[in-house]
Amino acid sequence: MWSFIFYKFKPITVLEIGVYRGQTLSLFEILSKELKLKSQVFGISPLTSDSDKVSKYAVLDYQQDIQKNFNEFNLPKPNLFKAFSTEKKAIKFIESKKWDLIYIDGSHDYEVVIEDTKNSIKNLSDNGILILDDSSLYTDFDLELKSVKIFKGHPGPSKVFESLLFDDRVEYLFGVGHNNIFIKR
Repeated sequence: MWSFIFYKFKPITVLEIGVYRGQTLSLFEILSKELKLKSQVFGISPLTSDSDKVSKYAVLDYQQDIQKNFNEFNLPKPNLFKAFSTEKKAIKFIESKKWDLIYIDGSHDYEVVIEDTKNSIKNLSDNGILILDDSSLYTDFDLELKSVKIFKGHPGPSKVFESLLFDDRVEYLFGVGHNNIFIKR
């Protein structure tokens, strides 16, 4: 999915809301490097184990852990903005650019996800891509592999996904597993 998105849309300004341990953020850098894009990749995260109603996170030094991922792939220092996405300073940061790609992968609480989505859509570039993580819970997507049910998402992001289907600011492109992809109209 990520390869297709980077190859097809070639995002230059890229934001991940909710970085966790840096796997996706480092993948964005790798894809940018592979495609010879001069992408500016940023992440917003409190860099703590604070969680939402459905998650439990390990207690560790997240900044050091993210840097370890970047070092593993010989990537430049990650561009991390330390804050909760709903803090005024984080919202100002989101408003500071027109983003070609925003991946919402932070809190799973509906109130936070809907705010992240509103702030993101408002600051997407024309034809910018919005990806909502953990948002396929109420879809007919269903896959079982060797008696293991595939994870579809959480209620908060899934409710936001349903509302975006009727939002004329974005157009639904497709879903892959628990991720759903929109383009700004």
